Amino acid sequence: MEANKNLNKKLISWIRIIMIITGYWDRPISSIKFINSCLHVYSVGMRASCFLFWIFLTTELIRLIIFDYPEEVIVSSVAIVVTQLRVITRSWTYLKHNTLDIFSQILDGDQEKWVYGEREIEEVYRRKTTFLNIGAAVFIFADAMTVISLDIIGVMGTLRIHSHNLATNDTLESHLMLQLIFPLNNMAHIKAYFLSEMFWSWIGFTQNVGTELIYVTILVYAATKLEILKVKFRSFVQDDFELCSSNDKVQEKTDLLKNLIREHQSVILFITQFNEKVKYITMVEFIFSSLDLASVSMNLSNDVTMEDGWVFFYCLLMVTQLFLIGWNCNEIKIQSENIGIALYQSKWYVLNQEAKQMLLCVITSTKRPLLMTIGPFGPMTTDSCVLILKAAYSYINIMKK
Repeated sequence: MEANKNLNKKLISWIRIIMIITGYWDRPISSIKFINSCLHVYSVGMRASCFLFWIFLTTELIRLIIFDYPEEVIVSSVAIVVTQLRVITRSWTYLKHNTLDIFSQILDGDQEKWVYGEREIEEVYRRKTTFLNIGAAVFIFADAMTVISLDIIGVMGTLRIHSHNLATNDTLESHLMLQLIFPLNNMAHIKAYFLSEMFWSWIGFTQNVGTELIYVTILVYAATKLEILKVKFRSFVQDDFELCSSNDKVQEKTDLLKNLIREHQSVILFITQFNEKVKYITMVEFIFSSLDLASVSMNLSNDVTMEDGWVFFYCLLMVTQLFLIGWNCNEIKIQSENIGIALYQSKWYVLNQEAKQMLLCVITSTKRPLLMTIGPFGPMTTDSCVLILKAAYSYINIMKK
């Protein structure tokens, strides 16, 4: 079906662009060898920079703790280190499990054309791609504004400290930007310091956006496949198909049902394998999200300041990130259960005994829904997201007291 191909193109174009920008695309993008060589160099550089960024952040955090810097400086540094740790976890997982294999399945999928339920299927595609586009736009906006607001606050504050040091011959340090190791005196080499901060901000931004949206896009794709299957199962026996239809027509529907069951098994295998590869990403997101939200929210003051703008966008980023993962994991669970309901709603009673037995097996299997799990623990759902928000709120209340 043309709609199927269009969805694949939209999803793959998103993934491909994101992976190229973040350095995870290792396939040729051009017939020109020089361009492909440049892409390879860029890819290696981005991956190495992502790891170095985390090393520099962690090293500086250790220094801040050892020399007993103010609590708010350490807390802000912890939040950034934890965020980058999550990015590193995603990046390492993608490289370890060769995520491009998953995208190959997406590229090769949806080859079979279906002649029924076309409008409803197209509506599902449209709704899912719209959700993905809006979710991605909000996430990218929140991430960009977090980085931009942090850099603006940092530049303005650092310039004030620099002017103060020049006027009074003082040696105050600036802790208003990313807290990472800088080999020179940042106040004495302020231009190089700003360029370094801009570079690492770009690395942090692209890596966080890229690794998150790769994960979310595959979740959306999996949920979409299940919802499409629900539509196909519900309508594979058309309304005009009668109980007294010929044996040939009944057998035709039985064969069609077998094809649908094979597709269902393929989707189950896809989601199960994907969950095995990313379940520890989900666990890291679950464990650190509440700590991230709480540690940054602690910096909110009663009086509105410029720093509160950064905290607001950072919290928006964390909530959006959590929502995109939790919602789509929950969608996979719900849509896998809805397939059994869809079969009940079909005209199953006009089929032969063989088809009815196959339907019963599928319905029975859907009683055990497909789940994206939090490591070795329970499923990731919207309830898990609410639990994270409650934990963050409780932590803030305890620390305030």
